[in-house]
Amino acid sequence: MYFELFSISIILFLPYLFLYTEMHYRFAIPFSRYYKDEPEILSDIPHRINPNKHVPVMILVKDADKYPIDLRDINIEIYQNSQLISSSIYMINEKINCYWWHKTLKINTKETIGHTNFVVYIKYKVYDKIKIITNHNLDTLKPIPFDVYLSKSELPGNQIAQYGDIHYHSHLTDDMVEFGAPLKPTLEACSVLGLDFICNTDHSYDLDDKYGTWFENDPELKKWNDSRKEINHLNQHFKFSPFLIPSEELSMHNSNGENIHALILNNSKFLPGQGDSAEKPFDFSCEFNSSNLHSNLEENSLCIASHPYCKVSFLERLFFKRGNWKDSDVLEDNMIGLQILNGEFDYGFYKGKKKWISYILNGNKKFIFAGNDAHGNFNKFRQISIPMFKIKESSNQILGVCKTGVFPKEKNNISSTIKAMKMGNCFITNGPFLNLNFISKNKTYSLGASVEKSKGKLKITALSNDEFGHINRIKLIKGEIDKKEEEIMHDEIIENEQYEFYNYYEININTNCYFRAETESMNYRGKCIAMTNPIWFTP
Repeated sequence: MYFELFSISIILFLPYLFLYTEMHYRFAIPFSRYYKDEPEILSDIPHRINPNKHVPVMILVKDADKYPIDLRDINIEIYQNSQLISSSIYMINEKINCYWWHKTLKINTKETIGHTNFVVYIKYKVYDKIKIITNHNLDTLKPIPFDVYLSKSELPGNQIAQYGDIHYHSHLTDDMVEFGAPLKPTLEACSVLGLDFICNTDHSYDLDDKYGTWFENDPELKKWNDSRKEINHLNQHFKFSPFLIPSEELSMHNSNGENIHALILNNSKFLPGQGDSAEKPFDFSCEFNSSNLHSNLEENSLCIASHPYCKVSFLERLFFKRGNWKDSDVLEDNMIGLQILNGEFDYGFYKGKKKWISYILNGNKKFIFAGNDAHGNFNKFRQISIPMFKIKESSNQILGVCKTGVFPKEKNNISSTIKAMKMGNCFITNGPFLNLNFISKNKTYSLGASVEKSKGKLKITALSNDEFGHINRIKLIKGEIDKKEEEIMHDEIIENEQYEFYNYYEININTNCYFRAETESMNYRGKCIAMTNPIWFTP
């Protein structure tokens, strides 16, 4: 009873719960406006589609082991400019009585480009009653058509960089309030989105649970072990294009004993972390903190501070003992950098950028990364807004919107990708491509490099396309480490409409410093920004 009351307190007041929405858990009270005696049924579609690709429409059914259904058919309507351009019915006729069920329908949109709306009608039988739902069966949430951008271009610079989403939650994140999408349809979505890889950073406190439970841990770690086998199998199936980097989002303590999250990429050993799981009432203890984590990380793994400066509410601090990353945590040797871009350019991003600049101005070689923290969410982010009462939708924290662009020596290779990120040879973006190189005596140095040269040229390359808008601004920024200040060396406003920018800048180095670059464009989502990691100079 005590635990149930504790759970009620958390859920009734916690403002940040994610989705896909687990609609069956009602805690100690029987009332819920979105609870129903049937499984969660939903569809999802990637928010953009590369040219000459079919549109994958995922149909997901969860909890049908408790609430079996007969899935009859799927009707998909496609609209442009409010005009119906296509309507297709797909016969399913399948009895579904398992915990997870999914199917991906591949839709041929022929020569259609631009903004396109999809509406998915799902017909099923439950308790001898035939129902037809639109997009999902979540009560209180009005079904809004999926907005899908059918692009005539691939992601800018995709032949040069390898794009990844380093923060994503799959079906392995599965608890009382949220779950993600299975891994196979996720990779199918990545394939058309233009993503080369993703990191399935599922919660540490979910990865050690027994199957079918939210609170009971498994000492044999069957869920963890099975997931690593599945990831390897899928990488072989997709021939590493796209590929999964096996990962977890670790709950750990900061230097103040508060719960924070770290992205652990490509570590073969499971790292437990229960501090903010609410699996035990008011037990905030964690096995790891920023100072003792290092000894448990393997050589070809990576540790990144997860959304380090996002706002933490009073109730999150009270019920989960959550906090933010402290300077001492970030500056630990095992912390390679910061995921400052987490699905949107919000307070957490701008605070993260400011903190990152303060670190690198002090000579600390920390790097920046981008992800989305999507829980499935190929197109829409569905969120509990009022627990037990209301669900809402938004367009933030969608798979593949914010990306880390990486320059590995070998593409489609986990080890090479990890090594490139560890060296800082990468940039962050929600649209344009951006790269910065230093050239001296016919030798080229990449992002993240430490250079002992006094003279040479910096080369900026920025690329965009119709989807992400014209390049309208380029900044070259110098950081003076001894002075602890940044200076904008070049700030170019580009008046003419262009999608490509190349320029060389002569530099003469006489102090310890770094150079980095930023670019901007504008598209239907709003401002598009790309930022590089620094190149470091010692004269």
